[in-house]
Amino acid sequence: GTACLKEGFASRKVPEQLDTIVIGSGAAGLTAAALLAKRGQRVLVLEQHDVAGGCTHTFEERGFEFDVGLHYVGDILGVLLNAVTSGVIEWAPTDRP
Repeated sequence: GTACLKEGFASRKVPEQLDTIVIGSGAAGLTAAALLAKRGQRVLVLEQHDVAGGCTHTFEERGFEFDVGLHYVGDILGVLLNAVTSGVIEWAPTDRP
């Protein structure tokens, strides 16, 4: 769940009997955690930033919004994301040069 979001780290909050701890909630960390959890592992994701997602979020500075996320998903990454989400993502085609 999201019960520990934005509360800061405390060892007392770490569940017992974890199989895997993933450091970082960027695309790679969340992908690894999701695939491990789908295989039945108990996974904890730790993130130092107050927003999960690494380079998949936006931020605002001086009135401008910056998108630091992914703008193109190729065939290989698309296959991986379909595996993580059990195929529920609806993809928009792009023109190929």
